[in-house]
Amino acid sequence: MEKLQASLLNLLEAVQTGSRPELKTTLSFRPFIEYLRRNAEQADPIKAAICRAALDQFLEYPDLKDQIPVEDAARYQPLLEQVYALITPAMPVGDENPWALSLPALPYFFLRYCLLL
Repeated sequence: MEKLQASLLNLLEAVQTGSRPELKTTLSFRPFIEYLRRNAEQADPIKAAICRAALDQFLEYPDLKDQIPVEDAARYQPLLEQVYALITPAMPVGDENPWALSLPALPYFFLRYCLLL
Protein backbone atom coordinates (compact mmCIF):
# COMPACT_ATOMS: atom_id res chain seq x y z
CA MET A 1 0.00 0.00 0.00
CA GLU A 2 1.28 3.46 -0.85
CA LYS A 3 1.85 5.91 1.96
CA LEU A 4 0.41 9.40 1.99
CA GLN A 5 2.84 12.07 0.95
CA ALA A 6 2.91 15.73 1.88
CA SER A 7 3.78 18.30 -0.75
CA LEU A 8 3.34 22.00 -1.35
CA LEU A 9 1.03 22.92 -4.21
CA ASN A 10 0.91 26.56 -5.31
CA LEU A 11 -2.50 26.84 -6.99
CA LEU A 12 -2.11 30.59 -7.51
CA GLU A 13 1.05 30.02 -9.54
CA ALA A 14 -0.68 27.30 -11.55
CA VAL A 15 -3.57 29.64 -12.37
CA GLN A 16 -1.28 32.54 -13.25
CA THR A 17 0.96 30.46 -15.54
CA GLY A 18 -1.85 28.35 -17.00
CA SER A 19 -0.01 25.20 -16.03
CA ARG A 20 -1.66 22.19 -14.50
CA PRO A 21 0.23 20.64 -11.61
CA GLU A 22 1.15 17.00 -12.07
CA LEU A 23 -0.66 15.11 -9.33
CA LYS A 24 -0.99 11.39 -8.92
CA THR A 25 -4.56 11.22 -7.67
CA THR A 26 -6.64 8.10 -7.23
CA LEU A 27 -10.05 7.39 -5.82
CA SER A 28 -10.05 4.62 -3.24
CA PHE A 29 -12.66 3.50 -0.74
CA ARG A 30 -10.14 1.13 0.89
CA PRO A 31 -9.21 3.43 3.85
CA PHE A 32 -12.89 4.09 4.55
CA ILE A 33 -13.70 0.37 4.40
CA GLU A 34 -10.89 -0.32 6.90
CA TYR A 35 -12.25 2.45 9.11
CA LEU A 36 -15.69 0.80 9.02
CA ARG A 37 -14.16 -2.60 9.86
CA ARG A 38 -12.33 -1.22 12.90
CA ASN A 39 -15.41 0.58 14.18
CA ALA A 40 -17.65 -2.43 13.55
CA GLU A 41 -15.44 -4.30 16.02
CA GLN A 42 -14.46 -1.60 18.51
CA ALA A 43 -17.23 1.01 18.69
CA ASP A 44 -20.12 1.00 21.15
CA PRO A 45 -22.91 -1.43 20.14
CA ILE A 46 -25.13 1.06 18.31
CA LYS A 47 -22.31 2.68 16.32
CA ALA A 48 -20.82 -0.76 15.60
CA ALA A 49 -24.17 -1.89 14.14
CA ILE A 50 -24.29 1.18 11.90
CA CYS A 51 -20.72 0.52 10.73
CA ARG A 52 -21.48 -3.16 10.06
CA ALA A 53 -24.52 -2.22 7.96
CA ALA A 54 -22.45 0.27 5.96
CA LEU A 55 -19.60 -2.22 5.61
CA ASP A 56 -22.00 -4.80 4.20
CA GLN A 57 -23.04 -2.31 1.53
CA PHE A 58 -19.40 -1.56 0.59
CA LEU A 59 -18.53 -5.27 0.43
CA GLU A 60 -21.15 -5.75 -2.31
CA TYR A 61 -18.58 -4.12 -4.63
CA PRO A 62 -15.54 -6.46 -4.78
CA ASP A 63 -13.80 -4.13 -7.26
CA LEU A 64 -13.30 -1.61 -4.44
CA LYS A 65 -10.11 -3.45 -3.52
CA ASP A 66 -8.52 -1.62 -6.45
CA GLN A 67 -8.17 2.05 -7.19
CA ILE A 68 -11.06 3.53 -9.14
CA PRO A 69 -10.76 5.86 -12.14
CA VAL A 70 -12.47 9.16 -11.34
CA GLU A 71 -14.55 8.80 -14.49
CA ASP A 72 -16.16 5.65 -13.00
CA ALA A 73 -17.21 7.30 -9.74
CA ALA A 74 -20.87 7.60 -10.81
CA ARG A 75 -21.10 3.79 -10.66
CA TYR A 76 -20.65 4.09 -6.90
CA GLN A 77 -23.33 6.67 -6.17
CA PRO A 78 -24.96 4.53 -3.43
CA LEU A 79 -21.60 4.37 -1.65
CA LEU A 80 -21.04 8.12 -1.96
CA GLU A 81 -24.50 8.54 -0.42
CA GLN A 82 -23.47 6.14 2.36
CA VAL A 83 -20.31 8.15 3.08
CA TYR A 84 -22.38 11.32 3.24
CA ALA A 85 -24.91 9.72 5.59
CA LEU A 86 -22.18 8.50 7.92
CA ILE A 87 -20.26 11.78 8.17
CA THR A 88 -23.19 14.19 8.59
CA PRO A 89 -25.78 14.55 11.35
CA ALA A 90 -28.77 12.25 10.98
CA MET A 91 -31.49 14.78 11.87
CA PRO A 92 -31.46 17.31 8.98
CA VAL A 93 -33.61 16.44 5.99
CA GLY A 94 -31.31 15.35 3.14
CA ASP A 95 -33.19 17.22 0.43
CA GLU A 96 -32.56 20.52 2.19
CA ASN A 97 -28.79 20.07 2.46
CA PRO A 98 -26.87 20.14 -0.79
CA TRP A 99 -23.47 18.49 -0.54
CA ALA A 100 -20.44 17.53 -2.58
CA LEU A 101 -17.39 15.31 -2.23
CA SER A 102 -14.25 16.20 -4.12
CA LEU A 103 -10.78 15.02 -4.98
CA PRO A 104 -8.06 17.48 -3.94
CA ALA A 105 -7.06 20.07 -6.55
CA LEU A 106 -8.98 18.47 -9.41
CA PRO A 107 -12.08 19.74 -11.17
CA TYR A 108 -14.23 16.74 -10.24
CA PHE A 109 -17.09 16.91 -7.73
CA PHE A 110 -19.62 14.28 -6.72
CA LEU A 111 -22.79 16.28 -6.07
CA ARG A 112 -26.13 15.68 -4.49
CA TYR A 113 -28.59 18.50 -4.53
CA CYS A 114 -32.26 19.25 -4.74
CA LEU A 115 -33.75 22.07 -6.80
CA LEU A 116 -36.46 23.77 -4.80
CA LEU A 117 -39.17 25.09 -7.08
